[in-house]
Formats: sequence, C-alpha cells, structure tokens
Amino acid sequence: FFVASRLERRYALHSVFHKPSPTMPRTQAAGHVALAAGGAVWLLAGVAFVNPQGPTTARDAALRSHRVVMSPFQAAPEQPEATTGMSWASFASVVAAFGLVAGIATTPV
Repeated sequence: FFVASRLERRYALHSVFHKPSPTMPRTQAAGHVALAAGGAVWLLAGVAFVNPQGPTTARDAALRSHRVVMSPFQAAPEQPEATTGMSWASFASVVAAFGLVAGIATTPV
C-alpha cells in the first residue's frame, strides 16, 4: 500500500492540470528556425560543390581545351636486396606474441 506525501500528491495534481509553459511556443519556434537554417546550409553546400554547366570564364575554357598527354611509368631498376638477420626487437616481439597466445589459451574461462 503506497502512501503519497502531500508534496507528491500536489505534484501529481499539478502535472495533470498544468497548462503548457508560456515558453513552449518559443522553444518550438527555435526548433523550426534551427531546422530551416540546417536546410539552408544543406542547400548552399549542394550549390557550392556542384559544377556549373560549361565554362564560365575564358580561363576555364582555356584550361579545358588543353590536351593531356599520358605516358606510362618507367620501371625502377632492380637492386639486390640486403639480407639482414632478425633484430632483437623483432625476436622479442615474436616471443611476446607467443607468450600472449599461450597465456590466453591456458587461462580457464
């Protein structure tokens, strides 16, 4: 059996019969303004990144009229690879990796 305190009963009645806050229309209006601003920025971003139709200046027309000559890459001359032994850091990292795997594999669940 729940016994509500006087404050809890008052809050319950207050929340049932309370009219919306006078600031609610301003909050909704601010949300609408934010939504409209986001849409405007989205449209402006679309306009900024869409290429206009055809060349707009003489410089653009001149740049588009040049031909591009493609040439294949030349292969670099092969050089003999120097063979070096495994360094201590590489050896230590391999040992640490195997130790980690062994530790995980032998740990009971």
